[in-house]
Amino acid sequence: MRSGTCCWANNSEPWRQPFSRGLFVFQQSIDGWNGALHDLFGARGQPLANWIAWGLVALGTLVVVKLLVWSWLGDKILPVVSTVLNLALIAFAAVLIYQWTTNTNNAQRTFYYMVEFSSTILALAACAYTLRTHPGIALFSLMVVLISFFSGGAQGMQRYILGAPAVFIMLGKLGAKDDVFDRAWTIGSVLMMALFAMLFAFNFWVG
Repeated sequence: MRSGTCCWANNSEPWRQPFSRGLFVFQQSIDGWNGALHDLFGARGQPLANWIAWGLVALGTLVVVKLLVWSWLGDKILPVVSTVLNLALIAFAAVLIYQWTTNTNNAQRTFYYMVEFSSTILALAACAYTLRTHPGIALFSLMVVLISFFSGGAQGMQRYILGAPAVFIMLGKLGAKDDVFDRAWTIGSVLMMALFAMLFAFNFWVG
């Protein structure tokens, strides 16, 4: 091999084509998600778009860390601590949603991308929730989420997470513990499905 030449530099090699066409295209995917988010704000709103982007990353990270810690140490943590942290996360999410919805230049696209990012955070939370009891399923679900999120296209996460079984395990366990959550999630899911079905019926692509 010649000096200064990388053996992976030739994109035309047949063995590398599947990897260059969709599997873990990190930079292209990050640019796509980042561009989609920033397009929802005007020139003056770009600093706020950056803040919201990092806020979404922080929210997802905090939710995952909280679930991981609670899955191993939940019995040793006071219920009041869990309640305070849950309220803090809800408040943080509410602030992000408020700032996003009140400063966007396209309310319809904003709602759509809120569903995208919420679906991704939900799936990551499910992976963390099931890691201790179902490690194999949790890791498989994590790969489903990562491959979907970093495959280049910045659309359709609410479809892709349907292939992550950890999501259904988590929702099933939470619903079994709390009837209110079970009813609320069921009603919300039915309404969301009805909304997407109506949009599809009017020839709108909705992911």
